[in-house]
Amino acid sequence: MRIENNSSVYFNARLMNDNVCIYKKCVHPYYFREQASFVEVEKNNISDINSLKRAVYSWLPYDRFGKFICLCIDDKCKLGELNCNKVYALTSQQNEFDKLDNNKILGLVDIIEVDDAAYMPYIQVDPHMLYPSEPEYKGIGTAMIECLKNFYNRISCEPIDEDSVIRFFEKNGFVRKNFATYEWINPETG
Repeated sequence: MRIENNSSVYFNARLMNDNVCIYKKCVHPYYFREQASFVEVEKNNISDINSLKRAVYSWLPYDRFGKFICLCIDDKCKLGELNCNKVYALTSQQNEFDKLDNNKILGLVDIIEVDDAAYMPYIQVDPHMLYPSEPEYKGIGTAMIECLKNFYNRISCEPIDEDSVIRFFEKNGFVRKNFATYEWINPETG
């Protein structure tokens, strides 16, 4: 179920990249390239938090990140109190970021920064885009990872131990560092 957008909700996200490539369903079985926007969420802005909250509540009960973020928002009322430095969103919206359409948020990623490296506790694609046999969009998770690779020289994560999740990270250039940790290192900076 999607939550109806309220145009009076304001979102002051900082545009990080407005030329992100994803794939939108056209005619079965074809997808065409479409642009998306990668934005950094203003963690201490209550309007931004409300926009995120409305989006992730529509993702429940499908995903772990939505449950986690909603509990934290309800409990603390600010992302700034979460154990993260940055929260990014990938959206199909192309303009008017002061009025983000929460139904166009395609994915979220949570980052803890350490120097020029990043630890990624959570990355979540809108479950409505993951579970249908022919989702409306494809390439959302990969697009978010590619955006992060432009900002950081090293990205690590501890993905859940499911074959499809591990394959996703390996396909995106992550290698196993130890039992639970996967890491991507910029080949140009090593």
